Amino acid sequence: MGSSTIVAPRSLEERGYDAFLQRRTVRLIDESDDAGGGSGVTIEIDNRQFIATAAHVLKNGHDIRLLTRESGSRLYGNFRAVHKDSENDIAIIELDVDESPHEWHEYLKLDDCSPDFDPTVSIPVRVCGYPGDCGRRIQREDDNGDTLIINAYATLHYVTDTIPFLNWPAVGLNREPDKDTDIFCGFSPTDHSELRNLRSLESMATWIAIDDLRLNGASGGGIWRIDAVNCSGSIWEPKASLVGIQTSYSPQGEWLRGTRISALLQLFVQHYPDLRKDLSS
Repeated sequence: MGSSTIVAPRSLEERGYDAFLQRRTVRLIDESDDAGGGSGVTIEIDNRQFIATAAHVLKNGHDIRLLTRESGSRLYGNFRAVHKDSENDIAIIELDVDESPHEWHEYLKLDDCSPDFDPTVSIPVRVCGYPGDCGRRIQREDDNGDTLIINAYATLHYVTDTIPFLNWPAVGLNREPDKDTDIFCGFSPTDHSELRNLRSLESMATWIAIDDLRLNGASGGGIWRIDAVNCSGSIWEPKASLVGIQTSYSPQGEWLRGTRISALLQLFVQHYPDLRKDLSS
C-alpha cells in the first residue's frame, strides 16, 4: 500500500526543512479529555492568524487550548472563531491577533499552500505532527507550592509517498474517499529501524513504543511537499508547500489519510468572504 520512513536530521539542509515545518506546527490540548487533542498548522492571511486542523480534534463543548511551546505550562485559548467542515474533517481556528502567541511560532503564507495536487500519481511528502505517544503531562510545584502542569510534546516528522488514486484503500474508512478532496499516504508503524523526531530522543525513548508507533494526536498536522531549493545569493532557505491536513490513519492498512488544501481554502471562502480576493490570487 505504501511505505514510510521515520527520519533523523542528517544535514544542515534536513535540519532547515525540519525547523521550517516545526515552527508552523502546533499542539492543540483538549483540557476536557486527556486522550483528546491534536495538531494544527499556523496560517496567516491579510494579517489575520489562523490554525488549520482536523474537525474531529475540536470536539463540541470541549475546552481546546493551543500549546505555545513544545514544553511549557502556557496554554492559549482566546479564539475569535472556530469553523468546521465535518464532511471533509477539516477546521479553521481564528486567533485574536492582539493576544496570539508570537514568541515561538511562525505563520504559513498563502503562497506556501498548494491546492494543485494530482491524486493519480505518487509524490514524496513529509508529514509533521504531535502524536500523543511523543508527549506527556508533568505535574510540578512552583515557587509558591502550587501545582503546575507542564505539557511536553515532541514533533514527529517523517518522509513517505502519496498513494495514487487507483491504489487507494477500500476498507477501514470512516467515509467514502473523494478524489477531489482526499489525499492518502503510506504509513507503517514498524517500517523503521530507529525512531527520530526534531528533538533529541534520549529523554523521549521511555515515553513511546518504538515498534508500534501510533499517530493519535497527529491529526490536524500538515502533509507537505518539499519544493526546489530556494537560494537568495549565498543564503539557502527551506521551501515547502502545504498540500493536505492529516485526518486519520490505519496501521493495519498502512495508510494515512488527509484532506487536501483545496477544501481548506473553500472553507475560508465560505466563512471569510472579505478574504476572497486574497484566497483567489
